[in-house]
Order: sequence, then structure tokens, then C-alpha cells
Amino acid sequence: MPDIEEVKTYLATRGIEVWQYDQPTPTADLAAVAVGCSVAEIAKTLLFYVGDRPLVVVTSGDMKIKSSLLKK
Repeated sequence: MPDIEEVKTYLATRGIEVWQYDQPTPTADLAAVAVGCSVAEIAKTLLFYVGDRPLVVVTSGDMKIKSSLLKK
């Protein structure tokens, strides 16, 4: 698995800048504080397993996801 420096180098060659913060940002609320924006401006990524299949959901940081509805 690549480390963060390898990811940053790879993305830089494609014109994408990676922002890295000293404080942890495990939640949308903490990420918004670190970045200085509203929670709604954070893209939240969630990974679920439905049976044995992965399902990735990317949504606004202020949205609540009901996993039971996704599994249906």
C-alpha cells in the first residue's frame, strides 16, 4: 500500500494538491473546523458492506446515512 508521500507525488503529477493537517479529522465536524468551512462543504465518504459486496457513498458532511435503507 502506498504511503501518503507516494500518493501526494502521484496526484501532484496530475495537478491535484493534497492538503494535510496536523490535527486528526476523523469526522466531518472536525474536518470542517480544520479546513475552516461549514460541515455541509465537506465531502464525507462512507464504506458499507452489503452482503459481501462493498458499497461506497460520498455525500455532504451534514447528511445522515441510514445503512438499513442501503442494504434493502
